[in-house]
Amino acid sequence: MNDAKEILPGMYVKSADGICGTYVNAKGFDEAVLISSNQSVTVKLPLTFEVPNEEIIFTRGARVTYIPFHGDRSMWEEGIVKSLDSEDPDYVFVVYKCNGEWHNYSNYTGQRTKKTDLKIGWL
Repeated sequence: MNDAKEILPGMYVKSADGICGTYVNAKGFDEAVLISSNQSVTVKLPLTFEVPNEEIIFTRGARVTYIPFHGDRSMWEEGIVKSLDSEDPDYVFVVYKCNGEWHNYSNYTGQRTKKTDLKIGWL
């Protein structure tokens, strides 16, 4: 792993095999698990830091996890991007807690959420 800074769950990284995704955990001595394209993927180590979250392109229908800056894992929330904020590019509207009816997320109200508080995928 990267010696300059510890890689923690939720960080966006790039694997030795060139796959980018959100780090979940280590798997043995030479592999790690990432969320990439909304799927769990096992990749080869080492991992390096990749694109900062604010440069990730959020699209309608993308699964995301809300991770507050000072929140422990019990505060994380899964959601789906409903729309982009047309007035402020630093925000998107995310649907959380739609009674498990994720296929109907577009029928629910999205909550304005800062992009830097989101990670791609459900972690």
